[in-house]
Amino acid sequence: RINGDNIFTDPIIIRKMIEFSHTGHYNFLSNVQGRTFPPGISVEMVNVQIMKKNISMFNDYEQEHVMPFFYKNLPENQILYYKNSEFKYPKGLHLALDTKNDFIKIESIIQNMIKPHWTYSTKEIIDLYLKLDLVYE
Repeated sequence: RINGDNIFTDPIIIRKMIEFSHTGHYNFLSNVQGRTFPPGISVEMVNVQIMKKNISMFNDYEQEHVMPFFYKNLPENQILYYKNSEFKYPKGLHLALDTKNDFIKIESIIQNMIKPHWTYSTKEIIDLYLKLDLVYE
């Protein structure tokens, strides 16, 4: 699952998480918990069979916001929290599209990209963000 407010998707993160999912050791994978990637670079994956098995137990909230069920109910040994250990990002950096100000910043980043936006890594996006000297709150 990639949220609709995540304009930037990092193909490297997605590829690595898919590789981990193919090991068969994990039923739920996330780079959200214990956030080591900035907001807006969120990826969560759940095994389809586990989703089918548990969907009837979702309460009203979980029917709309599916992933909290898995954080809360799956054993820790079935969950992989994918962590960023390759780079740091400035405190307060926000890459999700939630406000008009976010839109303006994201538009500026995309307009300054020299290759297709979906090919950029998170680090490249952050570097561009910092180069453009965009203010983050």
